[in-house]
Amino acid sequence: MIDNSWNVGVDIEDHDKFRRFDFHNYAHFYERAFSARERSYCQQSVSKYAGIFAAKEAVFKAASSFGDLYLSKIEVLHDTSGRPLIWDRQEAISGYLVVDGIRLSTKVSITHSRDHSLAFSMVKRCDE
Repeated sequence: MIDNSWNVGVDIEDHDKFRRFDFHNYAHFYERAFSARERSYCQQSVSKYAGIFAAKEAVFKAASSFGDLYLSKIEVLHDTSGRPLIWDRQEAISGYLVVDGIRLSTKVSITHSRDHSLAFSMVKRCDE
């Protein structure tokens, strides 16, 4: 029997953390933590970087109970309406992650305040 319950993850990031890691002196951090498409979307916006990082962390927290997962596998993109969606960088699929051969449906929401970005994620094993 497949467990169809949703796992949840949440993360909050302080914008000051990303201000301290300026884009020029910490380019290596941004290249490792964010894909080229994520960096293009953020265009050096502290709140966007914080939001995407929070989303990756939230998805990681929700999905890692299914097996080994790395943040580099998780890419946060946006649809034409601006809604965030999860892209599995290894499997090249949108809206799903594959963790140890298990296909997971993913949902994520990101919000920002003046000083923080917060993300909430829901992950569920797909019926096979």
